[in-house]
Order: sequence, then C-alpha cells, then structure tokens
Amino acid sequence: MNLKNLFKKKENLSNTKIIDIESIKNEISELEKELDNNISNIDKAELLNKLGIFNLEIGNIDKSIDYFEQCLEIDRTMMSPQTKLMKAYNIKRKESVEARNNAESAVYQAEKTINDNKDKVSDSDKSDAESKIKALKDELSNSSATKESLESKTKE
Repeated sequence: MNLKNLFKKKENLSNTKIIDIESIKNEISELEKELDNNISNIDKAELLNKLGIFNLEIGNIDKSIDYFEQCLEIDRTMMSPQTKLMKAYNIKRKESVEARNNAESAVYQAEKTINDNKDKVSDSDKSDAESKIKALKDELSNSSATKESLESKTKE
C-alpha cells in the first residue's frame, strides 16, 4: 500500500467519525422522543441505558450520568448501566483532577514569573496578577470547586 492510499483511508476514517457523531445525535433525539411515549418501565430503562451509552460516546458525560442514574432507579439489577455509570464517573473525576493540576501549575508559573521579573513588572500589573492568583488559590482550596470553575479562574 502506498502513502497516498494510507492518507485517503485516514481521511475517510475522520469523515466517518463526524458522520457517526451526527448519526448518534440523531439517534439520541429519536430515543428522547420515545421516552415521552407511554412505555413500560423495562422499555424505559432500556431507552435510558441506550441514551446514556450514546451520550457517553459523544462526550456528554453529565447527560450520560443522568440517564444511567435514571435507568438504575427503575431497574438496579441491570449491569450495563452500572458499569457505564462508573466509567462516566471516572471520566468526570479525571477531568476534575486535570483541571486542578492545571490550576496549580498556573499558580506556580504565575508566581515564578512575577518573582523572576519583579523589577520589570509595574506595581499595578503585579497587583492585578496577585489578586487573580489569590482568587485561583481560593478556588483551589474550595473542596467543592468544579472543573468549570477551576478552568474559568485559570484562564483569568
């Protein structure tokens, strides 16, 4: 196989992934419509499980957690939503840890930059930077800080 064909195959795979995401989104909307129908609890649990799986596949972690939890409220004996729910929680936990690590790194880098360049930084810039560092440190000390709040403060 030559390189040209290899690149074409790679291009086709990325196009397929985009199509798959769109088809998954379409499937999600169809399944959500079915939820509104008067269906048995067993069917509803299956639909919720499928919705959780599809949302997990496209990266909607919070929605997938919500669907898996709803499914398990109906039928706690289903194994698939239990394992998928744990996977979603682990992804969420990992994202949170990464956001915390990034925030701690940003604090360290900002403090180091200020210390290394004290004579080059104006007092107003230094004061502004220190207040943002303090706000980020306060957010880091908050045990209930979310990934989103940490990322927001880190960007400042």
